[in-house]
Amino acid sequence: ARPPHARVMKLAALVLAQLVAVSPGGFVGRPRLPSVSASCAAVEFMYSGESTPDTVFIFAKQPEDADFSRQWGGGVRVLDVSGEPAILKEGEIPWEEEVPDGVKAKRLRALMRNLPPGDEFQVKISDRQDVALGDGSLSDASLQVSSLEHTTCPAKPSNLEIHRTDPRLNIAKKDNSVCVDLHWSHPHMKLSSLPGDAYFKIHVGYVGEEPRLICMDQ
Repeated sequence: ARPPHARVMKLAALVLAQLVAVSPGGFVGRPRLPSVSASCAAVEFMYSGESTPDTVFIFAKQPEDADFSRQWGGGVRVLDVSGEPAILKEGEIPWEEEVPDGVKAKRLRALMRNLPPGDEFQVKISDRQDVALGDGSLSDASLQVSSLEHTTCPAKPSNLEIHRTDPRLNIAKKDNSVCVDLHWSHPHMKLSSLPGDAYFKIHVGYVGEEPRLICMDQ
């Protein structure tokens, strides 16, 4: 007969395998902050699982803080940027190399706002606001970065043109989206990935009518 401890070990291995099989997704590796200004930072991270969160919560730690207990604002909207070119700083490895073999993960991005200028900080990310109570998962800590000392005043766009569209005919859809083919020039045009990096408000004014807002960033 098989000794009792062997049966216990086999049962433990079976339970562990089942837990792994049904384990929910979570953060993979440490988050990165590829772009930081005096007031905002792009936070990118890898997340595994069948589904990804629509909202994440950012917890910050400055040098004088003991831990990451400071939640930075409310929930932040998440964008899937897996198909966009990654911004790698010197010494950073490609994102894919941080993902273990056999794990499927997506690269996501969130925007951290209202940073104090000229401050050093690190972040952790959670997929649940009440992570301190043991719910949800928490990422590893990012490397320490610094916000810029001074803000950059954006220049006004020029040569603004609308092509092949009439906002009066393009009624806002159920998701509040509006289709506008917009062309413009800008002296400091630098989009790290896609036009989703731009923040905007678009007003339309027809002859004899007051200008009206037709769309803006989220």
